[in-house]
Parts: sequence; structure tokens; C-alpha cells
Amino acid sequence: MRMRTIRMILVFAAVANIAEFSRQSNAGELDGTVVLEMSGELAAEYAELTNHAKRDSIPQGFRVSTTATIVQRLENGQLRVEHSMPVWEDGVQNRLLTLVAIVDASSAETEVVPKDSPRFASPDAQEAGVEPTLTESETELRRFKLSDLKGVKLRTWKLESEIGE
Repeated sequence: MRMRTIRMILVFAAVANIAEFSRQSNAGELDGTVVLEMSGELAAEYAELTNHAKRDSIPQGFRVSTTATIVQRLENGQLRVEHSMPVWEDGVQNRLLTLVAIVDASSAETEVVPKDSPRFASPDAQEAGVEPTLTESETELRRFKLSDLKGVKLRTWKLESEIGE
């Protein structure tokens, strides 16, 4: 019981630290959320670990885009970004995939999304004719392109226990 309590405290402390780091962004600098565009070896590993594709069935040029949070600004101009994703198997969420990457802040590509741009929940929503929501203000979207595992760690965590509904 004592180990479970200690683990819960550590998890809450980690979440609080991540939230505090992402809150501490300065005007004009990269803010708390960025887009990671993965290709090559990294995209293939990510797809396999999330149960979306088997290694031998991944087509040439396969890419994955997701969001990550800036959790630390390093003194050498690099950023530590983190992403996590629940992994489902047979309708049960039993694992968590985390990605930690060190990226050079100057390598960010910036895309400006104008006010009143249409947004869809998914590509399927657009194809189904669902009405988009419109952006409320101009937004800068920062993107990092990653293709190999250099400076990147992918980890999977297995669910040990679940409490509550």
C-alpha cells in the first residue's frame, strides 16, 4: 500500500511539473504546444508501438503528425518536448506510449493559421460533410520534423492496476 501511495505522489508531481513548465512560456518564444511530424524509422516505430501498423506493412514515405508539450528549455538553445498516448488492445487501454525528444528550437517551422480558418475534428469529418468550426484568432503553429531516433526516446508503460470507474 505504501509503494502505491508513493507512486501516486510521484505521478502527481510529474504532472504538476509538466503543467508548470508549459505555463512558463515567454511572449515571442515558442509556446507550450508544438507539432511533431515524424517520418522514417521514428514514424515506423511509433506506428508499431501504438498498434496502428506492423513494421512490414508500413508503406514508403509513411508519416505521423502529433502534438507535444515543451517541458524544458535547455541552456544550449534546445527544447525537451514530451508526448504521451494511450494504447488500446482489444478495446482495453492497457498501455501508455511516451515520446521524449530533444529538439533545436531554431529548427521549428512556423505556420500562421489566419482567424476564421475552418477546422475539422478529423479528415473523416470533412469527407462526411460535417460543418467545420472556425478559428477565433490568428494562431502560430510551430512544427518540428523528426525522422530518426537520435535525441528521441520512445517508452511503453504497461497498466499495472486501475482504480475507479
